[in-house]
Amino acid sequence: MKERPQLAVGDYLSLALTVAKARWSRGQDAPKDYKRHVVYSVMRSVFPSLTVRQFQAIQPTTCEGYLAFAKKKGFAPEIVELEEGASGCFLGPKGAKKTLVWFHGGGYNFAAADPHWDMSWDFLQLSAKNGDELRIMLLEYELAPHGVFPLQLKQAVASVNYLLKSGLQPSQIILGGDSAGGNLATALLAHLANPHPSVSPIKVSSNIGGALLVSPWVSFTQTRDSWKTNYRKDALDPKTVRVWSNNFMGKTPNDDWSQPAEAPAEWWKGLKVDHLAITAGEDEILRDDIRVLAEKIKVHYPRVEYFEAPGEAHDAIVMDKMVSTKDKCASELFIDKWILARLQ
Repeated sequence: MKERPQLAVGDYLSLALTVAKARWSRGQDAPKDYKRHVVYSVMRSVFPSLTVRQFQAIQPTTCEGYLAFAKKKGFAPEIVELEEGASGCFLGPKGAKKTLVWFHGGGYNFAAADPHWDMSWDFLQLSAKNGDELRIMLLEYELAPHGVFPLQLKQAVASVNYLLKSGLQPSQIILGGDSAGGNLATALLAHLANPHPSVSPIKVSSNIGGALLVSPWVSFTQTRDSWKTNYRKDALDPKTVRVWSNNFMGKTPNDDWSQPAEAPAEWWKGLKVDHLAITAGEDEILRDDIRVLAEKIKVHYPRVEYFEAPGEAHDAIVMDKMVSTKDKCASELFIDKWILARLQ
C-alpha cells in the first residue's frame, strides 16, 4: 500500500475513545513483567475496537517508515521498485556477501513498524561488531484487504528474483520473517519446493542459504489449545486475528501455502534451503500451530532448528522493542547467534 487511507473527524474521535477505554487489570495468568502486561492488555483492548482502515490511516506506510528511519540514522535511503507492485527497502553495505530478505509482521494488514527498523539496524550492528557485513532488503508488500493472497507471495518471489538477477547466488540469500512475515517466508519456502499454480516459480541453481521463521503465523484455524491457554499472556486477540486472516485471504480458498501448518509432512520433502530455524514463544497463542509445523518439517528435514523461548509471548524480538526492555530476550539471543552463523 503506497498511500494511507484518509479518516474523517468521527474516525479520530472513535480512535481516541477506544484508547481511553483500554483496560489492563492483571490476573495470575498474565505476563510476569508488568510493563509487558500493560502493553499486551492495551493491544488486546484496542485492536478489536478499531478498524483496519483506522490503523492504516494513522500508521506510516512501510516506505514512509523506512525514509524516516534513514533520516534518523543518517544513511542514504535506497528503495527499488519490484515486479508485482512491491518495493524493496535496503539497509547495509552494497558489497556485503550475504543479503537478508525480511518480510515484516503485522497480520498482513499493517505496515512495518518502528521496531522492525530497529531490529534490522540491530542485525547490521551485530554483524559489524563481529567483523562481518550484512545487507538487508525489507519488502514492502501490498497490505490486506487492498491485496489478497497469493499477491504477497508473488511479491516475495519478485524480491528474490531481483536479488538473483543482481548477481547474487542462492546461497548468498537468507530469508526471514516475523509473524505474518513468517507466514510469507514459509509460503516462499514451500513455493521453492512445490510451486504455487498461480505464482511464477523461482529458478535456483542451488539451495537458498538460510531461512528464519520468527513466531510464524502458520494456521488460521485457531483450533489448537494455545489459542485459549495463552490468551491473557499474549498481545493478540483471536477475534481480531480472524479479521486479519479473512482480509488476507479474501475469497481465495486456503491451501498449503497460506496455511503451512495444515500441510502434510510430505509437503516439506525436498526443501531448497541449507539452514532453517523456527522460533516461538512458550506463552504465545500461535505456539501450538508453530510446534505442529516444526514437527512436520522435521520428518523430511531433520536438521531444522526449533527454539521455543520460555515465558515469551508472540514475536518477542519485535514486541520487546515496543516495550523498551533493557535486556535482550532469549529468542533474540538465539536469532543473533543464528544470523552470525549464516555470515561465516
